[in-house]
Formats: sequence, structure tokens, C-alpha cells
Amino acid sequence: MKKLFAPFVLLAFFFTASAQSDSAEITFAKTSHDFGTLKKNGPTTVKFEFQNTGKAPLVISEVQRTCGCTTPHFPDQAINPGAKNFVEVHFDSTRIGAFTKTVYVHSNAKNNNVPLTIKGTILDEPVKPAEIKKD
Repeated sequence: MKKLFAPFVLLAFFFTASAQSDSAEITFAKTSHDFGTLKKNGPTTVKFEFQNTGKAPLVISEVQRTCGCTTPHFPDQAINPGAKNFVEVHFDSTRIGAFTKTVYVHSNAKNNNVPLTIKGTILDEPVKPAEIKKD
């Protein structure tokens, strides 16, 4: 019985390994960002750049936030192997105090649940209109 079962285990392993090698893989340049100390209503948006380092198109299905104070934006089109793009995360800078927030990137990649973390401290000192930079 054991001799008959062993070839099936090897076949299952082979098919699983070959299926994984042809999948998408998401690789972020960085997975955390420290804003440092900011004034109230200051800019709190960061872009997390990633690359599809796999061999199949990458599709991000969702970026799950853990609270309503973060707003993520992500590409709604498939990312081809070798191509780069970004996930943008914005924090509501009207909230005063220290913060650490995480969003989770869900995709069809073999590493399909990637956490991205932002942190910083918002001071109770509003940004003056002259200090606001327009992109």
C-alpha cells in the first residue's frame, strides 16, 4: 500500500510546485513608512511601489483597511510580469496624536496578503495655507 501511495504524493507535489512557479508574485520596495511629526491637516499620503516579480498577471482584488482613518487606492487593471505600479495610502491628518495603521493588500499572487504600515504623529498645530504644497 505504501509503495502504491508514494507515486501519487510525488505527482501531487510536482503539479503544486509547477502551478506556483507560474503564478504572480507581488514585491514591494518597502512595506512601511514613517511620516515623522506632522502638523494637523498636513500631507499624509504615501505611495508604496511594487513590482510583479512572478510569471503571471497580477490582480489586486482589495486593499483592506483596518480603520476609517485610512484611504487606500490601488490599480484596478492586471499588472503584467515585470511591470511596476503602486498602492497609495492616505491617513486623515485631522486626528491628533501618534498613529500606526496597517492596510492589507489582497491579490492573486502566491504571497496574497501583504501588510503595509504607516505611522507618525500629528500635532495639534494646524498647517498654515502658505505651508501647503500643491503637486
